[in-house]
Amino acid sequence: MQSPNENRSDNGKYNRRLVFLVENREKFELRDLLKSEAQVLESGSLGQSYKVILENVPCMIVKRFRDTMNILSKEDFEEHMRRLGRLSHPNLLPLVAYLKQSALDKLLVTDYMPNRSLAHFLHGRSVAHCDNHRMPTALDWSVRLRIVKGVAQALRYLYEEFPALNTPHGHLKSSNVLLSFSFQPLLSDYALVPVINRSYATCTMASFRSPESHQTGRPSKKSDVWCLGHLILEILTGLPTIQIDHTAHYPQCQVHDLSQWVASLPEEEWGEKAIDANLMRTVSGNSSLDTVKELMRIALACCQPDMERRLEMEEVVEMIEALETPEGAAITNKIFRIMEAPVEGGINKKFRIVATEDIGEWVHISLPGNLK
Repeated sequence: MQSPNENRSDNGKYNRRLVFLVENREKFELRDLLKSEAQVLESGSLGQSYKVILENVPCMIVKRFRDTMNILSKEDFEEHMRRLGRLSHPNLLPLVAYLKQSALDKLLVTDYMPNRSLAHFLHGRSVAHCDNHRMPTALDWSVRLRIVKGVAQALRYLYEEFPALNTPHGHLKSSNVLLSFSFQPLLSDYALVPVINRSYATCTMASFRSPESHQTGRPSKKSDVWCLGHLILEILTGLPTIQIDHTAHYPQCQVHDLSQWVASLPEEEWGEKAIDANLMRTVSGNSSLDTVKELMRIALACCQPDMERRLEMEEVVEMIEALETPEGAAITNKIFRIMEAPVEGGINKKFRIVATEDIGEWVHISLPGNLK
């Protein structure tokens, strides 16, 4: 990573230190980050992310916020970072460390997830953009339901920990749902609304796209619910929540809202027209399909434009937790796709991918000659 000039004193030494928030973690210095090999990841709406490869330490993600954060006092900023550091939930990506380089330039450090984000899997870029090549190219129904349940439980936890915040997450979207090696969801970019510049948040953060935010200029306690509903629809349909019709001429281009489109379809047509075909292929029996449709109804209830008719977060979580886990989800044994991957010597070798034990373990099976 390139070091900002302000991180060096006149004699060339680094004069700022990372502040670590997670105990019992191997620590490293700012100089280690800045001299390490770094890969530029996608530029997110809040800042640029880098995958940093450190010696003797697992890969980290460094997210640089420039001109997007409020000019908070040092004490207020550090107090909020400490609050984030105290959070502990299996479906939250921990904030490992931070650095306040200046009033407008800050670094947040988290663990790197080799499976990257849910968005990569849903929108067709999974294998090409992930380090873990031992994975399916499509998420089956049991995995998608587990992701939804994990996200919902993490949101409930954030609502409990930040009761005074209108939007305890504030930026819930598929690219901010990271996936562990065993496909457990981990939320990122949570609880940052208090430290993000208001004008910037209005233009970029997911909760500010809710109907009430458009009407009043402020998100509400139910804006995260609205975002969750759209995220669930994205998981079930495999489609982006907002789709732009590029065939129309700007500025008259058409923006299609996923919730409005799904709501316009009769329920009996959901299986054929709305639900992702990759998901449908993994749904076994009418009971599982009924559960998929029930989750779709919950999602639409979360997307109600009228805030008063929208569900409360606790109601949503209880309804999602009550959904029946598909039979056989504990042990999956499916061949997802024949793939090619480079092996030693640069020769491509074909293999099949087999998932076992709740997809917590992925096994390569090399097949000589032609695959049948």
